[in-house]
Amino acid sequence: MSRRRLALIFGNDNYGGDKQLTSCVKDARDMESKLRSVGFTCTQSHNSDKRAMDCAFRDFCSKIKNNDCILIYFSGHGMEQNGKNYLVPIEKVCDPEFDCVCLDTMLKQLNRCGDNILNVIILDACRADKDNNTWKTKGANAEECSEPAYGKALTSYVRLPTESQFALIFSSDPGTVSFGSKAGENSFFTSALLNHLITPNLTLEEIMRNVQNEILEKSSKRQRPWLNSCLREPFYLNGAGSTRPTTASSGIAAASKPASTPRPASAASTTSWSEEFDLSGKELIRNRLWSEEFDLSGNQLRCKGRPCAKCKKCRDWHFNGDDETWRWVCNWENWTKADEKRWYDGGWKCFTKRNDGATCRRDLRNLRDRDRRDLDDDVDPDLLLLLDRLLYDLLRHICLCDRH
Repeated sequence: MSRRRLALIFGNDNYGGDKQLTSCVKDARDMESKLRSVGFTCTQSHNSDKRAMDCAFRDFCSKIKNNDCILIYFSGHGMEQNGKNYLVPIEKVCDPEFDCVCLDTMLKQLNRCGDNILNVIILDACRADKDNNTWKTKGANAEECSEPAYGKALTSYVRLPTESQFALIFSSDPGTVSFGSKAGENSFFTSALLNHLITPNLTLEEIMRNVQNEILEKSSKRQRPWLNSCLREPFYLNGAGSTRPTTASSGIAAASKPASTPRPASAASTTSWSEEFDLSGKELIRNRLWSEEFDLSGNQLRCKGRPCAKCKKCRDWHFNGDDETWRWVCNWENWTKADEKRWYDGGWKCFTKRNDGATCRRDLRNLRDRDRRDLDDDVDPDLLLLLDRLLYDLLRHICLCDRH
């Protein structure tokens, strides 16, 4: 089975004080580079607070479809409390249930994202770093050891959902820490993982066996990676059986299938233009042009709009702004609070619904400036999160392949 590959990568260093780390952002960037080389479409989030991590994960989940291959990588502090594992954002932690990202909740959400999804979760967490005092020394023998910066180390008690396939990888045995590094270097675990991640023709289990052997030797047997897998099929990151994504730009196969000849999604697909109308002359030319612009295979969007032939997103919206605004909109995934305010204060007016038969049911006026600007500073954060979700759901659903 050919699976589309998506990856979400977190790297948190800026914990501050004696909890500061030095290599996690580098780990994340190096992982992103390796994963892209084997066909993953990657989304990164560096030095993120709780809200930023929640938003990144929520937006990532909205992209997942049936049969996708999903990889989530986290490098930073982790902890366990009351039998649950948490990923720690770069802010003060009073109660992990509210201030951290719960691993069990993430797994459940991934399980609800679609059918037959293959999930790989890699946690280089419970970090100890030589540049902070999470490294301890046993008094009698002066042997270096360490303890996690936050609470207890990760627990092996993780309930993996049964509907999808999961492989859960810890950088060290449950209840132990993973060693960091000097500034500018990768952690023990990520360094070894990068060395073996894209070795050709190895399954995930074989890759992890090589990683484990390297780390055991490098750490004098004080750190051992841990794998909990319920995969029902061999998973290759590179080589035999590798599930590379299928896209319209993937070489010869794509060139042999013109975009103007879409393949019906099913027997129940809608009637093609040429079958429904007796086209000739200008009408035939219009049909050919529309088949190049729109996906006429019968696939329907939730908004009922016309999908783009390239990206399959809604192409019923016309952009009427300048070059700077276009670049700003296309960079929406990296927007700051100032960018969001710019949108709510009228930036949304750069889009208008097309007048050539648009069928999209969405209305940009639902996100006009008064929706957010009139809210008090002490408004319920859940309401703010809802408004942000409406904003980004909208931007995510519009085709931004080109200005049209």
